[in-house]
Amino acid sequence: MNQGGKSKPTSQATEFVASEEARSRASRQLLAGLWRSVRRQLPVPKGSGDISLWVCQLSGLGGLRLNGQSIETGQSHIEAEAALRALGPEASPEKIRERFAAANALKEGPYYLGMMAAASGEDFAKFDTAFTELAKQAGTLWVPGFEPPFPVSFDAGVQMNRALRVTLVCTVLQRVHPLTLIARALKGDQEAVLDLVKADKLFLQDRCTQKIIRDAGLRNDVQFIRRLASAQKYQPRLRRRDLIHVYFHLLFLLEWAGQQLPRIDELQRLVDPEGREFGGVYAFEKDLQRQRELCTQMWTEALSELPSLLSFCQSAGPSAS
Repeated sequence: MNQGGKSKPTSQATEFVASEEARSRASRQLLAGLWRSVRRQLPVPKGSGDISLWVCQLSGLGGLRLNGQSIETGQSHIEAEAALRALGPEASPEKIRERFAAANALKEGPYYLGMMAAASGEDFAKFDTAFTELAKQAGTLWVPGFEPPFPVSFDAGVQMNRALRVTLVCTVLQRVHPLTLIARALKGDQEAVLDLVKADKLFLQDRCTQKIIRDAGLRNDVQFIRRLASAQKYQPRLRRRDLIHVYFHLLFLLEWAGQQLPRIDELQRLVDPEGREFGGVYAFEKDLQRQRELCTQMWTEALSELPSLLSFCQSAGPSAS
């Protein structure tokens, strides 16, 4: 835009608009890939641990320590911020395409082929070794140098997949962070237990819900037992707008980390270029503001439970997860 108020056809703004379609496709591709990766609940063997602890680990509580009344943090939170930035609105569509292509090319590599051969031969030790190396290669493609706050193995990958699914279902559909529900369940909140079971049936056998469920059975609490049976039948489904809200929450985390977000109209063209979900910029802005307030509320509630959650994680011990 020049001083006279007229746009120049060769200005930087025009170049930005020309790349919007590519950035929009890339963003939607990332969101669709995220949901495909967690849409189906991956089976976990019995005795694998508690999903509440996996959610805590995914949320970075493994990098925090409760030292008296103070909370100490590790390096993983700084690394996590770098990982979020790699998936944010400033991510290059060309780099995203290159990363998808490179990730698909790994299927022709020795680790993937070795993993498939080990699976066919039921050699679980070789399978896990090959999976670990393949996962590290894939992670380096997307976020070079990033070290996840959990061990890289097939079992850990399945656990984090289930934890991520729970986090998406709770934050987008139930409008509460699973950390808050876990903390409430530990305090005896039946509603929190029902919400957690709706998010994942593994919470039926989890250490954060066992006492409430056991006590309800001993008291013959028919109403709660019936609601618990109903919760087990719940099948969460994410719509297109729900995926847009997932992206909003990612943007809010980046904004809190100091990254400036695109203008409202630019952001709408990025996530809803055809205008199918929102009637216009005003409706889009109102929805964005509602999600911002909701996200702030969710994290405020979760952070208020941090001391009790850290005590819960530490009392479980490293072998519990």
